[in-house]
Amino acid sequence: MKRNYKLKFEKEARADLTNSIKWYNEQKEGLGKYFFNEVNIFLDFIKSHPDACEQKHRNARFLPLKRFPFVIIYTVDDSLKIINIVAVFNTYRNPDKYKNRIND
Repeated sequence: MKRNYKLKFEKEARADLTNSIKWYNEQKEGLGKYFFNEVNIFLDFIKSHPDACEQKHRNARFLPLKRFPFVIIYTVDDSLKIINIVAVFNTYRNPDKYKNRIND
């Protein structure tokens, strides 16, 4: 069933994304744009299929990217039809960094 939910980025998640784009651009010109495009493809998928990923930690869902070592961590509010992006998490980092962002 296809549903179109609205995305809401937490401040920290937006910073995750911005910092990662910047870092990739520093590694190779244009790589940040490539990363951003992949994130957008996955965000579009989440908007249409918010329940495609099972709930893992508390009420959060995790969608790994294909080409980059990142996971989009999000929660779903079905009553408001909002997907809350909690983190765009680099899987090479310590997972404790995001755990305090997820609400019970």
